[in-house]
Amino acid sequence: MAALQHLTSILFCIATTAATYLVMHLVVAPRLPVAAVEVPPLHGLTVEQARAMCDPRGLLLVIDGERVPESSAVAAGTLFDQHPLGGSRLRPGDKVHVTLARAVPPRRVPALSGQPLEQARRLLEEQGLGPGTVVEEASETVVAGAVIRSHPEAGTEVRPGQPIELVVSRGSDKVVVPNLRGRSVRAAQKLLEQAGLELGGQQRGVDDNLDDGVILRQSPAAGTQVPRGHKVDVVVNE
Repeated sequence: MAALQHLTSILFCIATTAATYLVMHLVVAPRLPVAAVEVPPLHGLTVEQARAMCDPRGLLLVIDGERVPESSAVAAGTLFDQHPLGGSRLRPGDKVHVTLARAVPPRRVPALSGQPLEQARRLLEEQGLGPGTVVEEASETVVAGAVIRSHPEAGTEVRPGQPIELVVSRGSDKVVVPNLRGRSVRAAQKLLEQAGLELGGQQRGVDDNLDDGVILRQSPAAGTQVPRGHKVDVVVNE
């Protein structure tokens, strides 16, 4: 009988101890005041740097995933979109959520040669690139208003949003030499200026079938294509 009472006493003590532990651990401990810690700012840090900031404070770093940040100022491989924000206060063991910045995929400059300027601009925008400055250049092979080439050239990998310079044809820079035969020097000079040309040297010649002071011959000949601003020499009847 005494042994049974002794065993009962032991079991009672064990049950009391276990109950006390459970009450302290599950009820009392969570209600005890715990010193809060300040959340460090993690924006722009690598994962390793962020863990080195959180671990000593007892905070758990949780990476919610990867995505391309809207701001180009966020470097790939660093953290952004932190919550709660730096300066907040949490209990040790609480979580700090962040997102890892993924690298922005490069863009390729599309082939734009021969495209009308507005179409070339649309193609650049579709590729996530920006139309840059437009420079005009004379071309004998590309029609006026169409793209001759781009800088950087087609196929080059560039960062998104990079402006692409376009070289656009202003058409042929050559003009047709008008026919000056039989015209006075003053009339010939006016006609040349209208064509974008200049009157060059004047020599004297004789042709009894034409009036004095009119042009007998010219060089280059009428109908010849020459660069704008070219000089046309003439022989004037005397």
